[in-house]
Amino acid sequence: MVATVNNLLANKKIPPLDTVQMQDLLQYLFNTADKMLRIQVAEVVHRYDHDHPSALDVFLACTLPLAEKAARRRAHKLFLYPSDWQLELMYDGAVTAMILTFQYNFKVQPGTDRFRRYLVRALALGTVRSYFMRKENDEVRCVANLAAVPTPKKPFRNEIEQDIITRELRGRTLSRRLQKLQM
Repeated sequence: MVATVNNLLANKKIPPLDTVQMQDLLQYLFNTADKMLRIQVAEVVHRYDHDHPSALDVFLACTLPLAEKAARRRAHKLFLYPSDWQLELMYDGAVTAMILTFQYNFKVQPGTDRFRRYLVRALALGTVRSYFMRKENDEVRCVANLAAVPTPKKPFRNEIEQDIITRELRGRTLSRRLQKLQM
């Protein structure tokens, strides 16, 4: 697999591979390759061979392990003990960011580490964006002292639930009055 990856990097093109060889390449990139090699391969696929039928597969095989690490790091930075749900949301956001990065195919200026910085920024923003765009997480903030958290001036009220409770209380009150009248 090392020769295939070196061929890909030298020619700036995904070599013609059959299905089994392509699966082996994807497996190698996903499980074995180091971070810098993954970024280099992702850059070649993103810049030069974007229209290849397996380009998205190769790009994701390179970037999904990076997305998992980015999600874990960000979750442990934001939360002392992140839940599996928080990790999953952040990983989902990172994966979505990688897919969108490939689909939009922005032209990144050539340079020694511009693509790497572009990729890392997309990962970082994707993890946080996915978590905080959910409605139930809008007001989530980290605080050191819970006593310092201001209480909301106007508590959240569910109007439908209030109507149901009011009807039940009125019904009980009417039934009690009817019982008193019958006695």
